[in-house]
Amino acid sequence: MKTLLMTLCLVLGVVALQGQSAKGDYTGSWEYEVLTPEGDYRGVMEIKMEEGKYIGHLVVGNNKTPLKNLKIDGNKMTCSVYAEGYDCDISGEFTKDAFKGGVEVEGNVMDMTAKRGGGGK
Repeated sequence: MKTLLMTLCLVLGVVALQGQSAKGDYTGSWEYEVLTPEGDYRGVMEIKMEEGKYIGHLVVGNNKTPLKNLKIDGNKMTCSVYAEGYDCDISGEFTKDAFKGGVEVEGNVMDMTAKRGGGGK
């Protein structure tokens, strides 16, 4: 009986871990690049979980700008940020260690990519 109970606990633990990895953990630092007609913008997107909610910032040099209304559902992310005097809407999808999406500013959409592992400012 004890062996059966231990086996059941092990199986349930493995199932729970598989569910977490399917959902994905996109917290951490992501080196991003936004391609614009005026030039490319680069920085670090920081995402963390606090009190059951995602929060994040874009970091460029010593400037840290909050990601507003940050939502991650499955592998899809949406948020907004106020940068360079504009309201910018960011949306896209994560794969294991990459993000691909776009930044919409006044009806124009620019490509945005990121890769996990950014940490420098």
